[in-house]
Parts: sequence; C-alpha cells; structure tokens
Amino acid sequence: MVAAPRFTPLLDHTERLYPRCLFCSGAFPRSALFERVPPGACLAYDPERGRIWSVCERCSRWNLIPLDERFDAVDELERVIRDRAVSVAATANIALYEVDDLTIVRLGPAPLVEHVAWRYGRELIARGAAYQRRRTRFNAFTAGALARAGEMLGAWKLDRYWGPSDAADILRWQRFGSVAWTGRTPCPYCASVLHTLHFDSSWWLYPRIEGGRLIVGVPCTRCDPWTPRNVFDVTGDDADVVLRRALAYQHVAGASERAVTHAAALIEHAGSAGRLLRELSSGRRSLWGLGPVRTLALEIAANHLAEQRERELRLIAWESAWRIEEPLARIIDDELS
Repeated sequence: MVAAPRFTPLLDHTERLYPRCLFCSGAFPRSALFERVPPGACLAYDPERGRIWSVCERCSRWNLIPLDERFDAVDELERVIRDRAVSVAATANIALYEVDDLTIVRLGPAPLVEHVAWRYGRELIARGAAYQRRRTRFNAFTAGALARAGEMLGAWKLDRYWGPSDAADILRWQRFGSVAWTGRTPCPYCASVLHTLHFDSSWWLYPRIEGGRLIVGVPCTRCDPWTPRNVFDVTGDDADVVLRRALAYQHVAGASERAVTHAAALIEHAGSAGRLLRELSSGRRSLWGLGPVRTLALEIAANHLAEQRERELRLIAWESAWRIEEPLARIIDDELS
C-alpha cells in the first residue's frame, strides 16, 4: 500500500516578511486588512522608489522590506490610500493616513486629497442618527426632569427653562453646560469688560481672520449688540476653542446626509479646509448669518485644522526619520541589485 504524499502547507505571504524588529526584536502586530502588506501597526512607503518599511513602535526604527516583497505591497497601499484611508496631515514631502488601527506614512509629493468631509461628515450623520433614537430623547427628558426637581428642592439653581419638546437644548446643557468661555477681554470702544460668554449667545459670534490668526468677535451689549461693528475680541488659542465649542453646541443633534453633502461641496469648491475658514471668517456675518450649511462646513473645517496642527509635530519627526533612513535604503538597494 502506497502512503499518501505529505504536503507542507504554504506559508501565508506575510509570514515570509519580518515578524520582528531587526533592531530591538519587538514583535510586529499582524494586520487582517491586507494580504501582501508587511506586518506592523505603522508602515512607511515610497511609491516612486518602490520602498516600504515596517516602523517599530517600540524603538521607532525603520525596517526595510526586501526587494521582492515590496511592489505588490506598495500597489495595495496605494489602493487603500485612494479608496479607504483618512488623511490626517501632510507636508510637501510626507503625508500621514489612518486605516482602522493602521498608520500609513506616504513619502514623496502627492496630490492633496481632502478627506475631511468624509471623516467629520460621517461623525455628524452618526450624531444625528443617535439624536433621533427614542432612547436618547428619553434620557434627555429624564435628565431635564431630574434637574428641575433638584431646583425645586433647592439643591441648585438652573439658569434656563426647557420647554416640553426641547430635547436638543437638554442635550446641549448635559454635554456642554451653559458657559462657552471665561476670561477677561475689554471692549475697545467703551469701558466694559467681557468675563463670561454663554452658549445662548454663541450664534451671534463673528469670526474673522487678521494677520493669519483667527479672532472671534463677541457683540458688546453696551455699545451695539446687533452689528459686528463694536465687539469684544477673543484671540489666540481661546478663539479656536470658542469657535469649535460653539459650533459643536449648535450642532449637537447632528446633520442629515444631504446637509453634509452640501457642506462637503463648499469645502471642495473652496479648495481646502483652510481656505473655507478664511472665506467664511470675514467678520461681517455672524454664525447665524452664515446659515446652517455654511456653519456645518465651518465646523468640519475648524476641527480638521485643529487636528492637523496637533499632528504637525508628529509629521516633523516622521520626516526627520525618513531623511536618516533614505540614504541607508539607497545603499542597501544598490548592494542587493
């Protein structure tokens, strides 16, 4: 009787790649997202030169993948960047993307693709769907009733009244409170000083750009509360925080997919989130005067720019590491070829 031949199962493609860091022996996590992409929670690749690295999270060293394993992986990463990835930040030579739990660094010049509308728009739609749930509205009304009961018992004093259908207002109060900003800024036209900005007045903020910096104007009730002529100026980091908090407060109930689509079209027409922010921040129109679609686009753009600023330092570190690894990769490729 002839024994049946024994077959050795083929190794998965990623098993042939480096399972551990060559420098510190730290294990690379395997991703279930791709078939031909090397393991690792962070990958860097250069599509023009056909190079790809697994970046070790433990020691931050870049592990160059062998020549014969690169090209299919580079093609797959390019497809993912085009179809699924979320753009986090970019410079002239490097772009940072995220796909689920994977961080992808794309090296070399690339066209700027705005994914901000997709990313933040999806959040706004989800926020709207959550608000429409019966459970969300029930919880809001329950919290409002308990707050009123506490006020009647003398436990605290509320600064507002909610009607029988004010679920959105109750949610705003739950998540943000009543005060959007506290500080000290004088009116340039009279002797009054602004100490507290309440969310009730947040629709009447006048954002403007001066010298490349965002300034949020708050109408002076003593001078002229109905025009943007005489305003308190909230400047610096406070201006960015106040604007984003005010927009999030007003859009607590989210937005429809149609509204988000129109807001995304405004960003696309402007060319970038930064340009849209400059276009809408003229200082002549309040948030209320901009209208619902423009304020949605403004919230998307402001959040994207804030996150981009936070990631710029990380990008600088990535670019520095690439400039160290690129000459080494060139030497290795020359020797192997």
